[in-house]
Amino acid sequence: MADKPIKDESYEIIPHQILSDLRDEIDAVKQRLATPVGELEKEMLASMAELKNSINQLNAMVKQASKEVAQEEKTGAAFQLKRLNDKMDKIGNQNQQIASALLSVANMVERALKKPMPIPPPKPMGPPRMEMPKPMPPPGPMPPPRAPMPPPGPMPPEPSMMGEMPPPPGPELPPGAEFEPKKKGLLGMLFKK
Repeated sequence: MADKPIKDESYEIIPHQILSDLRDEIDAVKQRLATPVGELEKEMLASMAELKNSINQLNAMVKQASKEVAQEEKTGAAFQLKRLNDKMDKIGNQNQQIASALLSVANMVERALKKPMPIPPPKPMGPPRMEMPKPMPPPGPMPPPRAPMPPPGPMPPEPSMMGEMPPPPGPELPPGAEFEPKKKGLLGMLFKK
């Protein structure tokens, strides 16, 4: 470089602090290079041994954690959650069976309500029967006196024996008007049409 004139080279102005830092770094590199190779090798071997020990410890921790996770799956929370999920599935299936049975019963009741009810044949009314007085109990301690009975009300007229029929049954529903019972409760809300 001494052959070239300085005027042709480009240069920058560098702060003094940066130059002093660069000199310190160059001195540190020179000192390292001045140390015998055996000491550098010893430092590197010691660092590698520490790194090896750290990796072995990390490996042992990972193995222990995997054993604990495997053990926990068998007896811990994961196993209990699986059992709980199985029980919930069984309950869900039972609820589904109960719901289908309730629907079947509701359909049967609905069909039974839609069929006309058979009118029972009228029973002949006879004269009212008189009850026989009860025998007197043997003498003993006197029971407390009873309140007097009110006099009997008017009696219905006796039908004559000559073919009077009982009054006809009440008015029937007009055709087309069907009675649909209201469904109440939780299951009634679930199974609305």
